[in-house]
Amino acid sequence: MAAALRTEEPGDLRAVGIDDLDDLRVFLGEADLTVHGIDSETVRLWIERAADGRIVGSAGFELSSDGAHALIRSVEVADGRRTRGVGTRLARFALDEAARSGAARAWLFSRRPGPFWQRLGFVAADRDELAAALPNAQQVQRFSETGQLEHEVAWSRPLGDEYGRLTAIAVEATADLEERTGRPWRLGGQVTGGRQGGVWELTPGSQESAVPAAPVVLKVASDPAWSSQVVRAAAAVRTVLRAGYPTPSWVHVGSTSAGLGYQVQERVDGRPVSDVTASEATELIRVIESQRGLDPDPDRCWSDFVVDQLTDRAGDLTAAAEWIGPAGNDLVRRCRLLAAECETVPWPRDDMVHGDFRPANVLFRDGGVQAVVDIEAIGSGTRAVDYATLLSHESVAPDAVTMLVGAGVRAAGSAVFGACVAFAFLDLVRFSVGRAPDRRDDVDRTVALLSDRAAVVMATIARAEGAGLPHRG
Repeated sequence: MAAALRTEEPGDLRAVGIDDLDDLRVFLGEADLTVHGIDSETVRLWIERAADGRIVGSAGFELSSDGAHALIRSVEVADGRRTRGVGTRLARFALDEAARSGAARAWLFSRRPGPFWQRLGFVAADRDELAAALPNAQQVQRFSETGQLEHEVAWSRPLGDEYGRLTAIAVEATADLEERTGRPWRLGGQVTGGRQGGVWELTPGSQESAVPAAPVVLKVASDPAWSSQVVRAAAAVRTVLRAGYPTPSWVHVGSTSAGLGYQVQERVDGRPVSDVTASEATELIRVIESQRGLDPDPDRCWSDFVVDQLTDRAGDLTAAAEWIGPAGNDLVRRCRLLAAECETVPWPRDDMVHGDFRPANVLFRDGGVQAVVDIEAIGSGTRAVDYATLLSHESVAPDAVTMLVGAGVRAAGSAVFGACVAFAFLDLVRFSVGRAPDRRDDVDRTVALLSDRAAVVMATIARAEGAGLPHRG
C-alpha cells in the first residue's frame, strides 16, 4: 500500500494511507470494483479527493513476486468526471508507476467493454496466463478461492522501452502512410500483438481516397530483417485472397525511413479461442484444407525450410530442449523418431503455408472462423506444417488431437507429417527459451506438455496407418 508521493503527479494524486481505506472501500464498492486486498502492503494505490474531501478518482497496481509483472487495479472515476479523459490519465499514471517499479508487462481484470483499455494498448489475454504470472496477487488469490476467476476477462500489454519503441514505429508508419495516401490518419490504441511487432487501430480522415473509410489496423514490424518479408508477403496475400482464403485484405504496404515494414489491413471482428475441441478442430481443418494447392510463393518454401532445420541445422533446433535436461532430452528423442524419414520421402510443395497457424491467430465468430491473421510468414510447401503447429497449442482436446493428426497424415503422409510435428515442437521450445530463459517453470511445463503430446501423436499416427492412411504422401 505504501507509495512515494511525487510532486509532479497530475491532478493532485496522493498515495493511499490507512485513514483513506474506509472511504476507498466505499468508493470502489459503489463502482462494483473489488476491494479485497486494498489494505495489503503489496498493493500500491493512489487517490484524488475533491475540495469537499470526497474521493473522485483512484488507481493502483500490485507487482508479482519477481517484479516482472504488474496487475493494474482500482482504476475508477467518480460520476460527473467521466468522458473528460480523467480515467485515461489515472490509468496511464498507474502504468507509468508500474514501469518505474521495474515491471515489463501489465495485466488487469475487467468485465467491462474493452475499448477503454484497448486505447491504452491492452489486448485480450488468457486469464490462466495472468494467474500464472501473478499467483500471489490479492485479486488472483481471491478470484481463485471463490471460483470467480473463470468468469473474469483478462487484458495485457507490455510496459517500458519495448512498448515505447513499438509506438514510435507506429507513429512513423502512420506519417509515411499519410504522405503516400494523401490523407490524414488517426492512430488509436494497440489492439493486438505478435512475435514480430504490434498492431494498432487506425482511423482514416474524412478526405476522399481509394483507401476504405472504415476503421482498419496498422501492423508494424520491429525487426529490419523481418520487414522485408512483410513487404514480400503482400503479393502472396493477394493470391490467396483471390482464391477465397479467409484473411483480411491488405490495403497498403510500406516501409518507414528506418526500413521497418508495415501494412494496413481490414479490421475483422472476432475472437480467438483458448481451447481447441472437436468443434473448433472441424473449423480449423476446413480452413487449412482450403490452403491445398494455393502455392502463393514457390520461392519461399516451408517444406525445404523444415527439412533443413531437421537435418543440416538440427543442432540449433534441439539445443534449447537439450538445455532443459532429462525432460527436454525425452522430447528430442521422440521428435527424432517422428522425423526419422524426413530426407527419404517426397515433400509436397504446392500448398499454402501460414507459418504460425495457432489458435491465437484465428478469429472465431458465431462458432465459425471469421479470419486468419498474422499471415506475414506465408509461403508455399505442405499444409501439414500448419496442422503440426496447431498441435503445439497447450489446450487441445484428445478427440481434436486425433482429428488434427488424421488430417495432417492425409495431407502429406505420416512420414512428412511426423517430421513437421518434430519441427513445430522443437521450434516452440527454442522460441520459449529464447524469449524468457529465466522463466524456467513455464518452459519446463511447455517441454513436458510437448513431450507427452509427441508420444500421443506417435501412437495416433500408428493407428492411422493401421487404418489405411498413407505413410508417404
